[in-house]
Amino acid sequence: MYNVEDLLSKIINDGYKVKINYRKVKENYVLFLNYRKMTNGEIKQETKRLATLTGDRKEDTEKVKHAISYRADFEKTIKKDKDVFKNKADEIMLGDYIDEMIKTYTNKNTIRNFTYMKSHVMKFANENISLSQIDRQFVTRFSEYLLKKVEKASRVYLIMFKIILYKAIDQELISDMPYLRKINIKYKKKVPVFLTEEEIRQVYHTPTKYEEYRDAFVFGCFTGLRYSDLSILKFTDIQADYIVVKQQKTGELVSIPLSETALEILERQKIKQKGKETVFGLSSYPYWARVIRRIIPKAGITQHISGHCARHSFASLLAEKDVSVLTIQNLLGHTDVRTTMIYTHLMDKKKVDAIKKLPKL
Repeated sequence: MYNVEDLLSKIINDGYKVKINYRKVKENYVLFLNYRKMTNGEIKQETKRLATLTGDRKEDTEKVKHAISYRADFEKTIKKDKDVFKNKADEIMLGDYIDEMIKTYTNKNTIRNFTYMKSHVMKFANENISLSQIDRQFVTRFSEYLLKKVEKASRVYLIMFKIILYKAIDQELISDMPYLRKINIKYKKKVPVFLTEEEIRQVYHTPTKYEEYRDAFVFGCFTGLRYSDLSILKFTDIQADYIVVKQQKTGELVSIPLSETALEILERQKIKQKGKETVFGLSSYPYWARVIRRIIPKAGITQHISGHCARHSFASLLAEKDVSVLTIQNLLGHTDVRTTMIYTHLMDKKKVDAIKKLPKL
């Protein structure tokens, strides 16, 4: 029997995106094509079986020649597809395509976030950019732009932009972008900003024309609800002095006991809302954030506070009261305890304070 591997060594893969590989199955070698294919936004390795070399020199040589010829035709088909993609993409404006994709969603928060993302794409580029003009450099520079302009939301907006591109790939409007998964936004996690018990009390007793927003913020400090959950919270979600809701962000069902302050706010809202379904009559998140930033300074608090600070303050209050990490995780509805661990620095502080109380001998 001749040396099959000498024949296989004549197969050259350099310069080809479609590779001819082989593996030994029992006593024979099997030839197959190996190439990448985009499916539902994920790049997967695909294989296509070509032939089995049986040990006959003449037949095996013909099979290898056929495999090389077939690979060349297969690669031309892929390049042809790319040209078709480019022709389609030249005719579609990026902004118009994003608008069409937004129409496929029904969740108001998702639609709002995609709309914000689109506004940043348009500011970064221009209204006349087409799908065909999106390349590695564009995506990389756009990620840098997002980090600079909207650091907190940059990662979310980049993910949404990638979703748009993956859909365009799946619809065969643009060709595969294997580099997309490697472009990510990385930034250091900051220690969450929160209010102390005394500061929350100051906010609660601060006179303001935005009384309902102030009370909603304090309610968040005592329940840990995000704005997305606060804004749609219904009176029917209250069961025997417990809030029982499915979180908008995670889909996790949480059960939160209501404190005296939370119940007090709830009773006041029943009168204000006059039979309405929702507990609070809140507007959009940007407006909510602006109002909170106006209220906080009037309470004598100088640090920069975001609307999400209420949730951080809730977790911090619990940590200061020596509540366990697992209980805080359960109340916040975190799916991963590592997310909750950002509040453990408060527990560590209490340990240090406790050690300082030990006597000197």
